[in-house]
Amino acid sequence: MSTNCTGTADDEQFSTLHQIPDQFEIVEHGFIGGYFTPPEILDKVRNYEVFEDDCFVASYPKTAEKMPRPRLMKSHLPFDMFPIQAMGEKAKIIYVMRNPKDTLVSYYHFYKSCKSFGNFPGSWDDFFQLFLHKKLFCGDFYDHVLSWWNQRHRDNILFLKYEDMVTDPKSNILKICAFLGKTLSDDEIDNIVKQTSFEIMRDNPTTNFSQTHYQDNKICPFIRKGKIGDWKNFFTDEQCRIIDKIHEDRLAETGLSFQFE
Repeated sequence: MSTNCTGTADDEQFSTLHQIPDQFEIVEHGFIGGYFTPPEILDKVRNYEVFEDDCFVASYPKTAEKMPRPRLMKSHLPFDMFPIQAMGEKAKIIYVMRNPKDTLVSYYHFYKSCKSFGNFPGSWDDFFQLFLHKKLFCGDFYDHVLSWWNQRHRDNILFLKYEDMVTDPKSNILKICAFLGKTLSDDEIDNIVKQTSFEIMRDNPTTNFSQTHYQDNKICPFIRKGKIGDWKNFFTDEQCRIIDKIHEDRLAETGLSFQFE
């Protein structure tokens, strides 16, 4: 399908641009359901039991009942769909953000390589249209990020930016330690810096998803580049104009900013 970047085509046209296998209707907040999150599961998530030593890492994409405590859990849920008990001071939440342009480029490659998403066959231009019409899994980037950023007054939420973690990993690891009330030696901190580097995580089968059934690393590796500013290789001038206007409008007077290069 050939499309332009004006965002003026009717909504129905883009609803058929790509269908996630077995998807249900889009539910509240634009979070696409499918076999991933049918309504009864979302209800269970909202009422999930949370403990004081729980730590959640939340993000927009490409941010167990019997798990031993303390538990570390990852989520792509927006704030309004998060477990109700986590909204007090009962657990620690780390929300990771990345500039929207690099996020979308990374998400595009994930869409193409993810078997569960139907290995998106479209072009980058097609994917950009899905973004404009809020047809991506987990909904709109700005809706998601702002649902969390609007809760920045809560003491149990720490906000981190991907770009800061890339340029100064040690400072951000120390920030996480302070937030979680943990004290580590210099050697332990240095080892975490090493083990969480892009090169190590790219080659580590426990982090690169090379052994999972739903990720096709032959199409694109789960951990691809990790660079700041790779969006320049994909966005056209017109697409930049469109997203820059959306960015300006959505983040006006929020105090939130991102590093793009």
